[in-house]
Amino acid sequence: MLEAHITSRKRSPSAGWSSAIRCAAPTPVARDGQPGDSWSERVQVTEMVRAAGGVIRGHRTEHGRVLLVHRPRYDDWTFPKGKAKKGESDEACALREVAEETGLHCVLEMELPSTLYADAKGRTKRVRWWRMRPVSGSFAPTEEVDEIRWLAQQDAQRFLTYEHDAVVLRALDEVPSISAGNVGVPRGTSSSRAGS
Repeated sequence: MLEAHITSRKRSPSAGWSSAIRCAAPTPVARDGQPGDSWSERVQVTEMVRAAGGVIRGHRTEHGRVLLVHRPRYDDWTFPKGKAKKGESDEACALREVAEETGLHCVLEMELPSTLYADAKGRTKRVRWWRMRPVSGSFAPTEEVDEIRWLAQQDAQRFLTYEHDAVVLRALDEVPSISAGNVGVPRGTSSSRAGS
């Protein structure tokens, strides 16, 4: 079975979308066809980086807009996300990373499609995404994220640096809206704790 990956490429405003899909090669047959060949002799195993993040939809004054973050280290515009810590659930990782990068404490609403791409070190990175709603907090610039912008979806589509982020943003239109409640809050986390 082939697995499609989106290659992590920056989008060029003048060039538009770059179709950057690559497929993993099918698993090769053992050299001599005999059982017992070690797996490492047949394929090169690469490390999978597990990450999670959020597409934050505004409420009140930012209603209908989504939040993008600027990372000066990469000079890019993206959604807040980050690598999971050992033993940390993807849901907890997404909430923690969003709070660390934006200062906003959010609740999970609905899960969005995951992305799979090669990171800057060539490792396969899988990011699970959630639509989130902010409940408290405020942004303060840091070394990691120096600016945020609340943008209408169509403006955010043009502003995003990476194609894989734009795919996630388009999925917002396919996910039903949640008007109340804390759908998807990690087990063992009360709604008041999810926002802290």
